[in-house]
Amino acid sequence: MDIAQAASELSRFCPPCFTLGQLSAVMHRAGQDRALRAALGHDERFLCVASTSPEEERFILKTALFRWFVDLNIRLANAETFRLTDRQVASIMSHLRRSGGWLVPPGELACWARTLGLIAPAYTPGQYVFPLARVLACSPPDLDLSWTCRDALAEFGEQQRWTLPLPDLVNNALAVGFARFSERVVHLVKARTGLLTGAETTLEELAASFRLTRERIRQLQAEFWSELERSGPSRRPFLAAFLADFMNRSGSLLVNADSPDAPLRKFLARCASVAYVELRPIGLTVLAASSRRLVAWKLREWFPDQIEADCIARWIESEGPVWLVDGDVRGLAERVAQFRRKRLKGTHRVYLTLRDMGRPAHYSRVAEVHNSLFPDHLMSERNVHATLGRERHGVVWIGVRGTFALAEWGYERPPRGLFEAATEIVRRIHGQTGEPVPMTVIVAEVSKEWRVVKRSSLAIATHCNPNLRRVFGDSFIPREPDDRLQDEASADELDRILREFRDRH
Repeated sequence: MDIAQAASELSRFCPPCFTLGQLSAVMHRAGQDRALRAALGHDERFLCVASTSPEEERFILKTALFRWFVDLNIRLANAETFRLTDRQVASIMSHLRRSGGWLVPPGELACWARTLGLIAPAYTPGQYVFPLARVLACSPPDLDLSWTCRDALAEFGEQQRWTLPLPDLVNNALAVGFARFSERVVHLVKARTGLLTGAETTLEELAASFRLTRERIRQLQAEFWSELERSGPSRRPFLAAFLADFMNRSGSLLVNADSPDAPLRKFLARCASVAYVELRPIGLTVLAASSRRLVAWKLREWFPDQIEADCIARWIESEGPVWLVDGDVRGLAERVAQFRRKRLKGTHRVYLTLRDMGRPAHYSRVAEVHNSLFPDHLMSERNVHATLGRERHGVVWIGVRGTFALAEWGYERPPRGLFEAATEIVRRIHGQTGEPVPMTVIVAEVSKEWRVVKRSSLAIATHCNPNLRRVFGDSFIPREPDDRLQDEASADELDRILREFRDRH
C-alpha cells in the first residue's frame, strides 16, 4: 500500500487530516516517520498543516480537502449563508482533525482553497465569504448543480488533474458540449453570444450569412437553449466549463465588459442558469446576483458620503451582494466612485472640495483647490463664489467676507450683520452699566454669535458705525440723535473753512 492509498483509506474512516503516527500505523511502518514526512513533503498531492511540534503536524490529500470544501459550500448554499467569521470557519475546519481544534483557520488549507474560489477573505477583516455557495444557491433546484461539482471532484481525484491548467478544462468542456449540436447551430450560437468576435452578431447579419430568415435564425437559437434545458447530459459539459472558469478566477464573480472573455463568462453563466446583472453605466457584470438586490444601489443618484471608493465598499458590504470576494468589492466600489465623480454637478464638487479642505476657507482658496481636484471641470473664482453663496449641501457663509464652512463642522450662518451686532452689544451693555463699552468686551460678545470674525472687520463695524461714537481709546457708546446733528454741523463748518482756504490761496 502506497502513501496515497493509505491516505485515502484514512480519509474514508476518519477526518481527512492525519498525523504521521496514524499514517505509519495504517502502512505498518512504525519508526519511519522521518521517511514518511520527506515523502509527503515532496508529493504535490498532499498539503501540510505546520505545527510547533512534529507530533501535531498534519497532512491531508488535496482531493479530500476539495471534497470537504465542496460539501461545506453545498451545506451553506442550502442554508443561504454565504459569509462566516474567522472564528466560525476555524470551528468548522476543526472537524478535519480527529482531536483538538483550531482557533484560527489553518493558513495552508485556506490559501489552497482560496485559489479555487472555495473560500475567500471578505472585504471586512476577520470574515470569509463563500462565492461557490452563492452560485449553487442561485441555480434552479432541478439542475442540481452540486452534483456537477461532485463530478468535477471525481474527475480531479481519479485522473489526478490538479496540474492541468483550468483554462484547458474550460476549452475541453466547451468542445464536448458543442459536439452534440450541428456545426450550423454552434456557429450561430457563438455568433449571437459574441464568442466568435467578442461582439454579438445581429439576426439580420446571420440571416444574410446563412441565407435564412430572421425568424429561422431565432428558432435555431431557441432550439439550442431548449435542448440544454431539457437534457441534463447536454448541459453538464457547459456546467463543468462554468465551474472550471469559476475556479480559474479564484471565485471572482465580477466581469469587466471590456474584457475579451466577458462574452464567454456570460454565456457559461446562462448555460448554468446562474443569474447575472449587467451594470452598463459602469461597464461591469455581477454574476450570481439578482436585479432585486442591486436596484437599491441607484447608480445615478448622488450620495455625499459615498463618493470615495472606501466609503462605497463599506456600503456594498452592508447593503449589496455580501458573497463577493475582497477584490470584487474593491473593483466594484472603484467603478461606482468613478461613475459618480463624472456625474457630479458644480454644487457637489464645491461641497466635496470644501469637505476635503476640512476647515473654513475663502472662496478664492476653494476655487484653487477645486481646480486641482477636478482638472476636467475648471471653475472661475466668480463661479465658485456664486455656487458657495447658494449654500447647498450644508455650505454656510460664516460672516467673514467671502469665507464659507460646512454646517456639519458646527458652523452656522450669523443671524445678523456685524454692524447690527456691534450696535446691539454696545447699547445693551451701556444701558446696563452706563459706562463706555471697551473693544475687548465687544469682541467677547460678538464671538458668542460668530465663530470666526476678523479683528479688522470688527474695527470697521465699530469705528465706522453711524450708530456708535468712540469716546476715548477703543471704548464706545451709543450715538444719540443730537450727536448726529452736531457732527453734521461740524462737518458743514469744516467744509466752509476749507473752501475759504482754497479761494484765498
